[in-house]
Formats: sequence, C-alpha cells, structure tokens
Amino acid sequence: MADRVLNCASRVDIDSVWISGQAKKSNGKMIGIDGGDQRAQVALAHARFGPLGDTITFT
Repeated sequence: MADRVLNCASRVDIDSVWISGQAKKSNGKMIGIDGGDQRAQVALAHARFGPLGDTITFT
C-alpha cells in the first residue's frame, strides 16, 4: 500500500503536513508560505545557475 502512495500520489493528494508539531499545510493550503517570494527565489536561482550549466562539457 505504501508503494502506491509513493508512486501515485501528487501534492494535491496531501491535505495536511505537520513538521515538529507545527502545521505547514492544512486543508490543502500552505501556511506561512509566500508563493510570490518562492517564485522570485526560483527565478534568481535559474538566472544564477542556468548559465553555469552551459559551461559543462561531456566527453
């Protein structure tokens, strides 16, 4: 049964998440997360590391 959860579930299937006794997701909604800030951080990481990937050569 656990393998089905691991292999078939997606984030929309997770209703609640608790970490160290604190709710991080409840009723399907993230708690204390600024989605805009998260997207901005991902964009900065892409801008920083994306060009580095172009320097990798495989022989």
